[in-house]
Amino acid sequence: MLKMLLYLVIVTLIIIFASQNLADVNVYLIAGRPAQMPLVLVIGLSFFTGFAMAIVTVIRRAIRRPKRDESKFLQSRPE
Repeated sequence: MLKMLLYLVIVTLIIIFASQNLADVNVYLIAGRPAQMPLVLVIGLSFFTGFAMAIVTVIRRAIRRPKRDESKFLQSRPE
């Protein structure tokens, strides 16, 4: 029940934040005319782009990391 209440509070805060940031802003891309979109969309896209980049980085590091040899770990452990 407490978890559900916490989710409800977070969703309510997100809705209030979004409703306060609906003004259109110019987004200047690398080339061409500036795109006009709501500020909340720019903030959301920036957040999700950063989140996706972090996830990709974590996955790449996990793939590149050499596997630990568990037998060495178990042998060096004091009993």
